[in-house]
Amino acid sequence: MPEADILSAKEIEKRFKTGREELKLGNFYEAQEEFSIISEKTAHLPEKHNLYNSYLALTEVMLGETESLRGCRRYAHNEHSNCETLCNLALAEIKCNQRKKALDAVSRCMKIDPENKRAKAILAKIDTRRKPIIPFLKRSNSLNKILGKISYKTNNKNHNTIIKKYSSTSLHNFIL
Repeated sequence: MPEADILSAKEIEKRFKTGREELKLGNFYEAQEEFSIISEKTAHLPEKHNLYNSYLALTEVMLGETESLRGCRRYAHNEHSNCETLCNLALAEIKCNQRKKALDAVSRCMKIDPENKRAKAILAKIDTRRKPIIPFLKRSNSLNKILGKISYKTNNKNHNTIIKKYSSTSLHNFIL
């Protein structure tokens, strides 16, 4: 590999930090550019390749490229003991309206590191339920269930609730 194609560890970390900052700020195109360069130039470094690519895939999902969710899943699977990749996967799953899979990813992260602040914040954000339509009846009451389904469908004809509730502008707050 030519010398010009290899980034120094310091340059990689600088670009990675810049990419994460851009992602946190919601500047997805700038973040994608940084992570793309890192991914391309560090393919020969297997120890952090999945981490870098999980950020790239998350950024692409935030840009609406839902097919990048598969990449996020693959990188999290390859780095099954890395909370950062699991949190990235959870955010990508939320963006793609896969709440149950997002909860699974965060739960796996919490098993690895129960004190992980990022995972706790994501879990707190997605582990909420809407209030029952008729509050004095139990949630399991069939009337509440039917009315809840009707209100959910009528309130969200053109938008997915998760995407509406957790838009890219709010999801990027969980990056770091």
